Amino acid sequence: MVDKIKVSLEDVLKNTAWMENTTRQAALEKLKAMSLLNTLPEQGYDDESMEDEFKDMIMSTKNYYKNKKTIDREELKSNLEKLRQPTERSDSAGDTSVMNAKYYKDRNQIGTFYVILYFC
Repeated sequence: MVDKIKVSLEDVLKNTAWMENTTRQAALEKLKAMSLLNTLPEQGYDDESMEDEFKDMIMSTKNYYKNKKTIDREELKSNLEKLRQPTERSDSAGDTSVMNAKYYKDRNQIGTFYVILYFC
């Protein structure tokens, strides 16, 4: 899957008329240097793990704003817990329970997890 994404991006870069050649070359070099970050979900997807993960998130069937505030609060709490912890390039790209594949420009990486790659 990631190889297909990189091939597609390379094709777009090579055929983009508005881009200057020096910019195009720099973009192609960056694309070739792009690494892949594969992660496994930290917790399983069984009912017990999901219940434990989201036990503090009480959602409403009628109030989108309240749901959004609840999600934002839980995300902030999670991010604050990670704030002072050391990170490495090989660390997980994010919460794999809500992502499938994403480009991280600060690391020049495509993050995905094994479950997706297995079925591609």
